[in-house]
Amino acid sequence: MKNNLFYIKIAGSILISFTVATILTNIVFVENTIGFRPSIGKNLFMKISQIVLSAQKVNKSSLKGIYEKSDPQFSYILLKEKEVEWSQYEFATNGKNITIFVPKGELPPPKKL
Repeated sequence: MKNNLFYIKIAGSILISFTVATILTNIVFVENTIGFRPSIGKNLFMKISQIVLSAQKVNKSSLKGIYEKSDPQFSYILLKEKEVEWSQYEFATNGKNITIFVPKGELPPPKKL
């Protein structure tokens, strides 16, 4: 039992040290050099804000059939039309009737558009 706990502690410490080294490589040091980044604080703030914003986007989309996904390089919205429940709005502009479908729970666009 003590041996298993010992090996778990060693594996955990190796995992933690690898994570710290990866974070230092990506945020503190300039890639593939031993030099420090001149704007460590700004770079760290940007990385943390990206993580927070991506977490907010994932939690924000609560509409059925609309999914928000993001990676460090890009983000996109996946819309599955057959899963979305739509609300229908009709507007009269320039003597023409226009029908607009908006996901339920979302506000329609202003009538001026």
